[in-house]
Amino acid sequence: MVKHCKHYTPDEKVPSLRRHLVEKVPVSDLCQKQKLQPTVFYRWFKEFFENEATAFRKEGDREGHRDKQRIAALEAKLKAKNEVLSELMEEHVTLKKVLERIKRHLAISGYAGCGGEFREPPVEGDGDPEGAVHFVVEGIGQ
Repeated sequence: MVKHCKHYTPDEKVPSLRRHLVEKVPVSDLCQKQKLQPTVFYRWFKEFFENEATAFRKEGDREGHRDKQRIAALEAKLKAKNEVLSELMEEHVTLKKVLERIKRHLAISGYAGCGGEFREPPVEGDGDPEGAVHFVVEGIGQ
């Protein structure tokens, strides 16, 4: 037969500890009444005194801790966004440089009119033996 353990809530543990500490009720009587092992009661006792400082903290202190955690999470999120933005800006600048090289090459090859406006490429036989646009596109990575 399997014996099931009862799990006590903090609201059930504190009155037992209070009875022992304030009313001086012996541990054996409390354990017998609640059908507890004394080791369990002493574990509660230990946990209670290890966490006693939290009972005297002001509500503002607890909120301050939550705020610090929230601020840390938001700072981490902001850092990640800044990294992504930095990568995008770097790609944007690189693309602008490549497009400027293409534009210059097309202007040199005679594909651009005055003021950098593009005009129709010359027909084959107009002095474009290999195709300047094809050359520029292949040379983007250079």
